[in-house]
Amino acid sequence: MDDDKQIIWGLYQDVVTQGRHHETQRLGLTNAVLVTAAGALGLVSLDGKITTADIPVGLFLLVLGITGSFFTLKHYERFRSHMEQASVYRTALNVPELRTLRDRARDVHARSWSNGWKGTLRRTHLHWWWAGLHLVVSILGVLVIVLALTS
Repeated sequence: MDDDKQIIWGLYQDVVTQGRHHETQRLGLTNAVLVTAAGALGLVSLDGKITTADIPVGLFLLVLGITGSFFTLKHYERFRSHMEQASVYRTALNVPELRTLRDRARDVHARSWSNGWKGTLRRTHLHWWWAGLHLVVSILGVLVIVLALTS
């Protein structure tokens, strides 16, 4: 491999690693938000009823979920940036066999995941599911607030 290709290969490996890092950060963030939300809901259920004293916990859950959703989408944006850079570097390497193999693998996957629920699942972007988990925390916060105000 000539020097230019070695440099491009090194850059490719670097941006792929950075992209994986953002995915790992997103996972850790989601775990922290869900564990914190579970703890907060545990506090709400401690006395066996939801009262106005639980409104701050509901507000906390609301803000926690919205903030978590924002940050998970930001990690996705950074991940996509790194993957777009990786694509440019892969193209610059100009190894036709890689492109052929990648295209063949994508075609096989698309054919086996194109009908019915599999097709719907394949077209669903995973980052929306990640953000949705955080929004569920916000919805639980709203639910706590509404139940506290109506009790």
